[in-house]
Amino acid sequence: MPAMCPPRKPIGDSRWKPYEGFPSFFHCGYEGFLENRRPSRSQPAAECFYDELGQLVDQNHPYAGCRGTPNQYPADDLRHTTEDEGGVAEEGWDSFWESRQRDLDRLFGVGR
Repeated sequence: MPAMCPPRKPIGDSRWKPYEGFPSFFHCGYEGFLENRRPSRSQPAAECFYDELGQLVDQNHPYAGCRGTPNQYPADDLRHTTEDEGGVAEEGWDSFWESRQRDLDRLFGVGR
C-alpha cells in the first residue's frame, strides 16, 4: 500500500522526492512529489500533487482529475504507460482532459 499523501508539500522530507516529468500534461502543471522508493505491482508508490496554494490535489479538489495516482512502475519503465493501474493507459486520459480543462479555465479567467 502506498503512503498517504501529506496535506502539505513534503519539501525536505527524505521519504519523498520531487516529481520528474512534465506535470502540465497530466497533472495541471501542479508541483508533484513521489514516494522515495522503488514501486512494484504489489507495493505501488504514492504520487502527490499540490496546487498553486500548496493544497493537496485529492478527490475533493476542484481539479481532482489532476491528482496523483499510486504508481506500480517508475515513469521511465514502459509498463507505467501500458500496464500500471495508476499509469497512462488506466488513468492518463482523464488526467489529460482535466489538465486541458484547467488550461481553458485559466485562459478565460474561469475558476471552479
